[in-house]
Order: sequence, then structure tokens, then C-alpha cells
Amino acid sequence: MTQEPKWRRRSEARPEEIVEAALAVFSERGFAAARLEDIARRAGVTKGTLYLYFDDKQALFKAAVQTHILTYVAEVEDHLSQGDAPAPMVLRAVIGGIGGHLLSQPAGVIPKLLVAEAGNFPDLVRFYMDAVIKRGLGLIGRTVERGVAEGDFAPIAPNVAARLLMAPVAMMAIWRHSLAPWDPDPVDPDEWLAAHLTVTLAGLAIGKGEKTA
Repeated sequence: MTQEPKWRRRSEARPEEIVEAALAVFSERGFAAARLEDIARRAGVTKGTLYLYFDDKQALFKAAVQTHILTYVAEVEDHLSQGDAPAPMVLRAVIGGIGGHLLSQPAGVIPKLLVAEAGNFPDLVRFYMDAVIKRGLGLIGRTVERGVAEGDFAPIAPNVAARLLMAPVAMMAIWRHSLAPWDPDPVDPDEWLAAHLTVTLAGLAIGKGEKTA
């Protein structure tokens, strides 16, 4: 039996498969250097088929963020809204969940792409700031604020604490997709994340119960 040509066999590829291919190509080549032809080839479709779903690379990037990050953040928010656990437990779940996701999934390359391409694609940075960073920092900040009010955390500005908690996670995600191959003493991401949570939560507890001025 004669095998059908690859393009015909893959012409009905789902948009999700094209997004996965785009993220892989972005990871290998960077956003600016990635070509739609490369993404279509990786997905096993024609460039015309790709255009049926996505107008350009920016649309593919936003779809990747929606699929790999925003969907997960929404799941975390939904899970937390169904309970009333103490703030330290909630914070551990949020940072551990989001951090673990970034450090183990393909989405971990996105922070690196944004840092590398921020000057050339400011619209993508604004999109990510509004859709992901503000939302995530807001969730963490509200949790810290509740922890301070309930006496679980020391007095600290919630927006400052949120950035202190997430900055190392973003840095580790960038490290894994840039310098990690040359790291002479690599650290297991799960072990690193557990240590980060232990240190930061202990720090937040120092002076807890004190009143702010």
C-alpha cells in the first residue's frame, strides 16, 4: 500500500499541535529567529494550514501562554477559592505549584524568551505582564496580605513580598534554558524549589504578629 504524503496526512492537525510545535521552535531558535515555515514543518502541516488558525508568531506565542500558563493559573485560583487554609499553606501551594510547573514543563522557556526579546517585541511583554505577571503577583500578594493580617507573617508590603517570592523562580526557569547545560554542579529543580519555600516562608515568619507603624 502506498503511504500518503506527509502533508496530506497532517493537514487536519489541531491548533494545539501547532502551538506545541511553535513552543519547541521558539525554545530552540528564540522568538525573533523562529520562522513560520519551521513551525509548520515541526507540526507536520503546510504553512497555509498554520494560517488557518494563527495570523502570525505573536498569535502563536499568546496561544502558548494561554495553553501552558494561564490555564494552569486558573486551575490554581479555582482550587484555592474552594478552601480556607492558613496563608503559609496557601503560599506554599501557590509558589510550589506555579514554580514546579515552570521548572518542569515546556512553558519554562517563556520567561527566557521574554527577557531576550523584550526590546524587540514590547507588545508581547505588555501582554504577558497583564495576562500573567499581574495576575500571579496579585494572587501571591493577597495571600501575603492575609497572612500579615492574621499574624502568620511579619509586616511586609504584599507587592514587595510577591516579587521576592517569584523572582528566584523566574531566574531558575531562565537558568534551566540558558546556562544549565554548562553548570558544573547542577541542582535538582524539585530540591531547589523546596529549599526556596523553606527559606522564604521562614523569613516571612520572623517578627510575625508585630504591628505595622
